[in-house]
Amino acid sequence: SCIGAAGIDAVDMMFTGRVLRIDKSDTSVVVTFKVKRLYKGELGAEKHVVVSTRRGGQACGIHFMRHMKYAVYAYGTTNEASTGSCT
Repeated sequence: SCIGAAGIDAVDMMFTGRVLRIDKSDTSVVVTFKVKRLYKGELGAEKHVVVSTRRGGQACGIHFMRHMKYAVYAYGTTNEASTGSCT
């Protein structure tokens, strides 16, 4: 269970975007987003953000689906951000 989910003040990045690519390993999932709107953080010229999350709901991972739009709260930078279900 999550104790005190993070808000926009607690994270490094907040954006809305569409999933372009999903790469999976045994323990994590790395998702590349095409950013539609950036609310917090910095963005490169390509307007892509790479976000990792743990694999599986019990590990607080988020199940992202390709081509879907999401609002993402994340910690880190454009190429090395991370998120989870408590974020």
